[in-house]
Amino acid sequence: MMQIRCLQELKRLQPVGRGFQVVIAEKCHISAPGINKSLKKAIEQGLITKYYTFTEYGEQWLGVYGRLVERLERYLEEIQIPESEKEKHIRMMVEDMDPFLLESILSANERQVKPGDRKYKSLMEEVDCNIGENSGIRVRIAVYRMDRRENGKDAFSMGNRAFEPEAQLLKRDGRDCLILRIREMEARSRIDGREMTGRISSLKYEQDEELKRVKDLTEESEEIEIPLEAFKMHVSPGGEIKGVLPVTVTCSVGNGHMPESTALLMFWM
Repeated sequence: MMQIRCLQELKRLQPVGRGFQVVIAEKCHISAPGINKSLKKAIEQGLITKYYTFTEYGEQWLGVYGRLVERLERYLEEIQIPESEKEKHIRMMVEDMDPFLLESILSANERQVKPGDRKYKSLMEEVDCNIGENSGIRVRIAVYRMDRRENGKDAFSMGNRAFEPEAQLLKRDGRDCLILRIREMEARSRIDGREMTGRISSLKYEQDEELKRVKDLTEESEEIEIPLEAFKMHVSPGGEIKGVLPVTVTCSVGNGHMPESTALLMFWM
């Protein structure tokens, strides 16, 4: 991400004059040695020449990543991420998130019917009318990895194995909730290769800029409820409704705990 910002400023300053590194450092809030290191790397990658002009490949590279950053800025603005936190989220999404998942999120957001649209309001009202205390709406769920995929790994997070693939939207204490059904998960020990079973032990999510933790989650718990208002809702032109929520999950397997992982919980109907 630092390299993208650095090269964007370099592009803006073309043709460069004396002391341009200082200007870039001040603009990007990076030390001068950090700028020089980033520029040296860009030369080695063939993005710029030793005279700090852009190669054809560099122009294309900066165009692709520049447009990606612009799309991320619009997306974060739409989901009301505070201005002070946008750069942190952009850096995380560019550097750590699986590129296929990132493109899927952005494309879905760009195609969606906006909340102010009459169709959006009509569909969401219909959903609310069909959610009751005892009967609700059955939905499919998936929990996706938010980090980059390694060779041989699929897009699903460890947390995807902790829940049944089908969930329900129900009213609980007067509010609409997504009810996830917990199931035992299996994992192979890295020490001796034994198959072990375990369950989800904690789940956290953010709502109204506050980190929430699912309460009263024990080994005997059969379900987890998350308020529907915590989700970012997407409505496609065809009427498909999807809810998206970043979550942090911990699972216990055997006598230990698997590392806490951040993932993207999605449901659709």
